[in-house]
Amino acid sequence: MSNLQLRVVSAVVLAVVTLGLTWLGGLPFRLLCAAMTILIFYEWTRMCRPVAATGFG
Repeated sequence: MSNLQLRVVSAVVLAVVTLGLTWLGGLPFRLLCAAMTILIFYEWTRMCRPVAATGFG
């Protein structure tokens, strides 16, 4: 499976799950929001963490 096919399949699966949990509402939707918040925070902290400077030589 090519990289593009894998991305499309995962996007479709995530879209179905997201729309389903949004339609259900209530606790499932709140858990989805909490999980998304945690993942966004994790990604943000990984992008913004300080990286040790490396010199030449």
